[in-house]
Amino acid sequence: MIFYSNKKIKNFFKNYLKYEQISVYNQKFYIINSLFNKYVANRPLQTFYSDMQFRNKNEKNNFLKKVFNLSKKKKINIIIKSFEKYFDKNFIHIANNPVLRIDKNYNLLKSKFSNNLKKNLNKNYNKAKKYNIQFKFSRNAKDIEYFYNNILSYQYINKFNMFFQPYRIFDYFINTKDYLFIKATMKNKIVAGIFFITENDVIHYNFSSSLNIKKISLNTLLLNESIKHFAKKFKYLDFGSTPLSHKNLLRFKLQWNTLNKKVYMNYTLKPVNHFDFHSDYKILRKLVFNFLPNKVIFLMSKYIIPRIFK
Repeated sequence: MIFYSNKKIKNFFKNYLKYEQISVYNQKFYIINSLFNKYVANRPLQTFYSDMQFRNKNEKNNFLKKVFNLSKKKKINIIIKSFEKYFDKNFIHIANNPVLRIDKNYNLLKSKFSNNLKKNLNKNYNKAKKYNIQFKFSRNAKDIEYFYNNILSYQYINKFNMFFQPYRIFDYFINTKDYLFIKATMKNKIVAGIFFITENDVIHYNFSSSLNIKKISLNTLLLNESIKHFAKKFKYLDFGSTPLSHKNLLRFKLQWNTLNKKVYMNYTLKPVNHFDFHSDYKILRKLVFNFLPNKVIFLMSKYIIPRIFK
């Protein structure tokens, strides 16, 4: 199972985010210059990683040996983010990543959801029906832009006290058409949405957010509606990287009968700073975000995110 490996996504790293790509013994790597570190990595973003591709075990072992020797000789720190532990001792567990194998029979898939999830789905569908909330996929860029500006960014700033990915990332995948967006509407107004990135037979859960409408779990309903649709087209739903500190989020993702895959940072010289979106600098972030106007945070996110979260 290899994620984020197709040509369009590689071009996103190389051309759109302006990362310099190099070849390390026939494997693609990127030169990373963040605010805190300089190193070479197989994937530049925390949520974008893939397992290396080898024809056999000998080829894999030879590659890792060469990489280790090259790193020591040139004093270059080489990072491999993967579901695998590539080096005997030089690795740390940095995140969890649940993945759902999608059955074409949705009812069979649903039967394997946790009992608690099935109860929540029934309860929230009844609430949504009462307030005439509709769920629909959209290819309208204006819907995504509205969702980004009025729901997603608002939640990141005011609820999570976090800088967030600039709109150009959404814009890139909208232009390549490698995305799906599902929205929840109430009185013809968008109140929630989920943005997915598509890749061959895999679909990646990218961003989601919702307004607080009568305490209805809109994101849960949107995700369920999406899975119904995915059963016809995809084999895997990648729920995305989950911070180690965010145990409640991991518990939620596991309710869908997902298989949790641990994400490791393999390193040749030393581990690099891995920002935990959920817990790191929580008090400081709250102080800063209470002080700064939303417009300033919008502008800062555009420049800070590509430099910190590589």
